[in-house]
Amino acid sequence: MSGKHLKSQSTFAFENTSTSVAASQMRNSLNKLIDSVPEGAKKEKFENEMDSFFTLFRRYLSDKAASSSLNWDQIRSPNPDEVVAYNSLQDDTTSNLSKLAVLKLNGGLGTSMGCVGPKSVIEVRDGQSFLDLAVRQIEHLNKTYDTDN
Repeated sequence: MSGKHLKSQSTFAFENTSTSVAASQMRNSLNKLIDSVPEGAKKEKFENEMDSFFTLFRRYLSDKAASSSLNWDQIRSPNPDEVVAYNSLQDDTTSNLSKLAVLKLNGGLGTSMGCVGPKSVIEVRDGQSFLDLAVRQIEHLNKTYDTDN
């Protein structure tokens, strides 16, 4: 098995539409993070790191949209030094929520169900899709802890 999976036309269409939105949202989120750092050398260093991250993120989006297949052999788990231990986090929920990143995996396009787009947009409850429900969960956290993520 080669570890590759060919993308369908609907996947290409969805990715092309979402690439610029994803980049814009990432840039806005990174700017909010940068604004949360006090002025000084630390802020300048952090801003440079976030700019470097954004460059890599844009390259990832561009490569992903241009590729006709996913190479699963390049997917790996994070190294131990890339993972922050839960017990090392501060006990201040609000400050931790301001650094929260959510990754929702709704694998597959649902072609076996006759879908022509991602399953994350299928209506599942009260006119809402999986994606809508994920957004509502984040909105609930924002409202409960008076934060804006």
